[in-house]
Amino acid sequence: MAVCEVKRHTQIQRDKIAAKLKKIKALQNVGGEKETAMRMYEDLKARYELEDEEIMLDAVTLHWFGYADELEERVLRWIFYKVTGDASYHIYTGKYSRRKKRGCDCTEIEAAEITLLYNFYKEELKENWKRSWWRLGAATTYTQTKRHAAIKKMT
Repeated sequence: MAVCEVKRHTQIQRDKIAAKLKKIKALQNVGGEKETAMRMYEDLKARYELEDEEIMLDAVTLHWFGYADELEERVLRWIFYKVTGDASYHIYTGKYSRRKKRGCDCTEIEAAEITLLYNFYKEELKENWKRSWWRLGAATTYTQTKRHAAIKKMT
């Protein structure tokens, strides 16, 4: 029993150290702190025998994403599956049930990827609609012009 508690305690310590190392790794992007943070990161990583993958591993939590219409919801659900590999999702049923939100169990990194992909595809979808409507309008105008020209020839 005591062995399990010791092992669990060291896992908690490892999680705390991994969180600290994540913060130090984030400092590597700051100008003057880059070299110091890099050295400290490598020293602590070696001392506690941690790998980069273990440090950057995030816990899976529920993240909510908003959408505007049925088509955007379909895109969002497709992205959930693409990123997480899981087709299940959550439907928002809170106090403000008219809010259009879908939830996904994912890590912070996956949530960022979902947001990025969703915003990209949403903009692409808007551009496609604009082009389609423009083409439809141009085709209608062209047809009307041809029809008017044909009518003028007849008279």
